[in-house]
Amino acid sequence: MSKDYSYFSVEEFHEGFFALDELQKSKLSKISHYYRSKYQLDIETEDLIQEVLTRVYEGNRNIPKELPLLQGLASVIKSVANDFVTAKSFQRRKLQEEFKDVEESLHIDLHNSSSIEQVLIEEQAELLAEQRLRELKATFSEDPDVSQLINAIVNGCKAKEIVKNVFEGNQTKYDTTRKRLMRRIAKLQMEGVTNE
Repeated sequence: MSKDYSYFSVEEFHEGFFALDELQKSKLSKISHYYRSKYQLDIETEDLIQEVLTRVYEGNRNIPKELPLLQGLASVIKSVANDFVTAKSFQRRKLQEEFKDVEESLHIDLHNSSSIEQVLIEEQAELLAEQRLRELKATFSEDPDVSQLINAIVNGCKAKEIVKNVFEGNQTKYDTTRKRLMRRIAKLQMEGVTNE
């Protein structure tokens, strides 16, 4: 006999999240730090929390009402951290496939080659990244908030710095701008997959 769960609505989650006391918020931060370290993620603890909140607010992750909110968030944090690991593994495999394609197209063996070939591969990857960045900037040329966000990310700023320096401490504006950027990137990636 299966149990039907009822989940927090976005509004209920929002109210519950902002009702967390300092001790609970501290626990949430420690849980995020734990999974960030455990999975060796190359993102900040705050960025992991922001990603979790984004997924909950967008309805991509649900928290059962039967669980205490903190316990439900801990489960989502673990799940999102695992998603990052899986995505990173997928990206690594895709990059290896791209290197193999380049190797075949240049008729060279990178594993037994001198450093000049590796330099060519790195230059190609850098050019591809620059091209994608130019396309992304062009897409958001009419959206100054996203343009500023992109520039801050490219300059190596972390989420906390971006909120403070770019969005003048307005976390909500940062979150909504980041969501617009992430949705567009996902759409471009999907278009790229369907065009290949």
